[in-house]
Amino acid sequence: MLWVAVALGVVALALAWRASRRAAAAAGAAADAKLLADSASRSARDNAAELEAMRRALGVPAPGQKYLELSAAEALQWIQSNPGQGRVLDVRTPLEFEGGHVPGALHIPVDQIEQRCREVPSGSQRLFVVCMGGTRSAVACEILADKGYDNLVNIEDGMSAWRGPIEQGPIGQA
Repeated sequence: MLWVAVALGVVALALAWRASRRAAAAAGAAADAKLLADSASRSARDNAAELEAMRRALGVPAPGQKYLELSAAEALQWIQSNPGQGRVLDVRTPLEFEGGHVPGALHIPVDQIEQRCREVPSGSQRLFVVCMGGTRSAVACEILADKGYDNLVNIEDGMSAWRGPIEQGPIGQA
């Protein structure tokens, strides 16, 4: 009878050992799956970031968007790299505009865009729309896009982030 108890004990130990090995293998597989999922997630984020950078560099709006959004630094770089191919439309108030604006900018306050949109140049030239922080210029881009304008760029961080040349006074009024 003792040998039966010993045999059952050995079988129980073998089964317990086998179960612990399977549990360890399952835990390892779960850890591997988590690492793989984390890696895929990082890869997807990296790919999305690369795609966004490429889209911005090429000047292509995001799918479903009517206009491109660039930072002031990106807009300045594009304007300097492509002389004569872009125009700036400043949609701030007259007081803000006179306090400092991009040289040669056309000035039409956002609340006058609908009535004065015929004054906005159309065609192949890129139109950079700017306000102080990017909100009013986004509204202006929406209005102009709805009126058929394309090649629109909202300077998403506005004049508050502009590090290019600035002139003062009511120059550039339409």
